[in-house]
Amino acid sequence: MTLKCGLAIRWLKACADILIKNYNQQGGYMAKTEAKQVTLSSAKYYNILTFIFVFCLLISNIAEMKIINIFNIAQIGAGTLFFPLLYVLNDVITEIYGFSASRRMIFLALIFNMSFSLLMYLIIFLPEGADWQEKEAFNTIFALSPRIMLGSLLSYFIGELVNSAIISNLKLQFRGKFFAIRATFSTLVSSFLESILFVLIAFYGRMPDQELIKMILMLTIIKVMYEILVMPATLALISFLKETEKLDVYEKPLFKNIFPKW
Repeated sequence: MTLKCGLAIRWLKACADILIKNYNQQGGYMAKTEAKQVTLSSAKYYNILTFIFVFCLLISNIAEMKIINIFNIAQIGAGTLFFPLLYVLNDVITEIYGFSASRRMIFLALIFNMSFSLLMYLIIFLPEGADWQEKEAFNTIFALSPRIMLGSLLSYFIGELVNSAIISNLKLQFRGKFFAIRATFSTLVSSFLESILFVLIAFYGRMPDQELIKMILMLTIIKVMYEILVMPATLALISFLKETEKLDVYEKPLFKNIFPKW
């Protein structure tokens, strides 16, 4: 009797293993597309989305120099009007191409941003023309303080990586479902963290603490609301990309290999 029970248990286990293996091979949530098999060079829209991501990052950093008033509630940098799009694009890239592809894009944008900022800063020291009257205005825009530069780079890098990691992990947990909820939650967590880092590094000691708290909350709310408002367009874009690219990557983010493989 014991022998028969043991054989039955082993038979059931073998059947379960076969079913799981077939499920994964036919599109199961753990192995629909292995990240290591994804060739980004053959993807039609990855480079285009990456270009838009880099462009939005550069524009948002320049626009951040202008402080705007939001309904007399708080003051924020104008770059906040563009920066939320980075979270949307990051969500899309991670959902379609995986965490590794998103990480590559994040690093690429960081390199472009640092290079652009450094070059524009060096241009300040070039001798200007005798009749040029815009020196002070030019220096005001491109001579970023070290604190603002550090806050911008560090908060962007950590915030985007956290956003991508949350999307990837939740995709595995929910088997690819509930993208709108996953994207909104990841944006809420990562944008709050990013806002805290940026505001404290860039403005702590320069503004009253109450204004800093208002700025952090306002930055987070704007980014989350932006995510929610454009969600229908985001879902449509994801549906289009999945159909066109024939990709739907499920990948567990591994921070031990933080640097991308180019």
